[in-house]
Amino acid sequence: MNTPLTDPSGKTPSDLSLLSREHMLQSADRIGHCRVIELIAAGGMANVYKVWHEQLEVVRAIKILKPGYTEESKGRLEMEAKISANLRHPNIVDIYYMGYWNTIPYIEMEFVDGPSLKDLLESNTILSIPLAISVAHMLCIALRFAYNQDMTLYGKVYDRLIHRDLKPANILISTKGIVKLADFGIARPSEVSIHTVGSKIMGTFAYLSPEQLSGEKLDQRSDIYALGAVLYEMISGVKTFPQKLLVDLVQKKSKGYYKPIGSMGLTIPHSLASIIEKCLQTDKTKRYSDIADLDDALMAVFKRQTHRDCEDILASFQSEPNLSEAPRSTPKPPNSKPLIAVASSLLILIVALIFFISIQSKDTSKKFKKEIAHDGTFTLSLPDTQKAIQTKKIDSTTRPEKPSRAHLQVENRQSSRTEVNSSVFQKGLDAFKADNYPDAVSYLSQASLKESDPKKVATAKTLLLESLLQTKDYNRASEIAEKEVIESAHFYLLKGELYYQQRKTADAISAISKALTLEPVEEVHLSRLHLLKARTSEQAYKNKPNSVNLKRMSDDWKTYINCCCQNNSQSRTCLEAQEVISRFSF
Repeated sequence: MNTPLTDPSGKTPSDLSLLSREHMLQSADRIGHCRVIELIAAGGMANVYKVWHEQLEVVRAIKILKPGYTEESKGRLEMEAKISANLRHPNIVDIYYMGYWNTIPYIEMEFVDGPSLKDLLESNTILSIPLAISVAHMLCIALRFAYNQDMTLYGKVYDRLIHRDLKPANILISTKGIVKLADFGIARPSEVSIHTVGSKIMGTFAYLSPEQLSGEKLDQRSDIYALGAVLYEMISGVKTFPQKLLVDLVQKKSKGYYKPIGSMGLTIPHSLASIIEKCLQTDKTKRYSDIADLDDALMAVFKRQTHRDCEDILASFQSEPNLSEAPRSTPKPPNSKPLIAVASSLLILIVALIFFISIQSKDTSKKFKKEIAHDGTFTLSLPDTQKAIQTKKIDSTTRPEKPSRAHLQVENRQSSRTEVNSSVFQKGLDAFKADNYPDAVSYLSQASLKESDPKKVATAKTLLLESLLQTKDYNRASEIAEKEVIESAHFYLLKGELYYQQRKTADAISAISKALTLEPVEEVHLSRLHLLKARTSEQAYKNKPNSVNLKRMSDDWKTYINCCCQNNSQSRTCLEAQEVISRFSF
């Protein structure tokens, strides 16, 4: 018999529903031994906050139900806490404690410093094959471990745990490249249904197995189906079942109507396509019977793709996250016959042209040899214009009094090239001033390579870096920031902004400090530098909210107010500064 968690206040869910939905945790609030840093995720039934455990001095996460929660959501949170507390594994998010905040239940859990797979797929069209398989391999290890663990739930020992809600949002990747599986809220041992959910189908429909939709008994093959759907999405960049209407999705999924990954024109190994399609079989008896078998098949493909190991690939990805790839496509021409005809015609034309040029060359050569013997001059008649170019024979001991026609042509070409370069540089400046950053990137990229004036080159590269930041092309921006050395406050300000966006707090602080030492620092750049410094210090405090970082954040926000808010205290950024200082009671 299920024994629901007892609320220490004795309040029922109906009482709790009277709580204001806005009465939720705010930055700097305390919950248990923790102090709230920021909200990091908001779901349908719960919010997740990044917190600082003041006694242990470590960063943790708090998952807390929203006011007005139901018994069902409370039971799911309780189940997640119980199951995850029994699963101590490097690839599963740890749960440490369960308690209440203002009568609302919460769990204290491991904080994973890194994005979810959902975030990655939203910001990158597809993942490389080695990276996608590395993620899948780590998930296989986590699922296999969970399936083979004995655990006590409500006084009874169970095994063969299945997750039942495997999806990109529940897959986290730490900055160290470790994949973590989260949210065992609807996980169950395969042979029982511990927490009833009535007639509701739990989980995210796009990744659920057909048997979950039909209410059949589940086993590990349901998780294998979901993992196949996740792998399909990582490789192709699209969902296996992208239907928007639930009735359409259920109909397609129950009949197995989806676009085979092998027919999408992707240059992926046939063996990998076969693995994914086997996972996605509607009939579960045709899928892999065990997660270990799936893992073995994936690793066989992986070893033919690279000599590196999964941990190395994941760690490299986090340190240099160039995830997105050009589509691995091999498009076929719609009809090869017209192309063959065109190719044949071009071949005939080329042969005829070569034959014609050969004849003309022979004729020209004869005329040239014949007429060059004339006293000191030669006349070369061009067949197309019939114009003659006469050139004096120059003695090697004399110099021409005037520049030759050829010399003038070279000078004209050089002058023209300089004008073109200057024109490209000016177009880049104009586009930048007009906030047309895509065009500015195009023109300034050319100018930085072709311009001969060192000052213009430095300006072009600096404005190019800012344009790339505006278009959020952080990969190209990183190349410029790391490669170029431009001793200007503006350039180091931009490096600081880039590192801040990439959450490289120490590098950002270093770049900002360098910028403040360079002269001259324009007033507009000085204001941006002080604001960036304050925000970076706040980022450092959120990463590690100790007393040293708190004081630095306080000093930097006060410096920004003193420097930039004397005549404009109601600006958005000045109000932001005042709000931070008020929130943390400096």
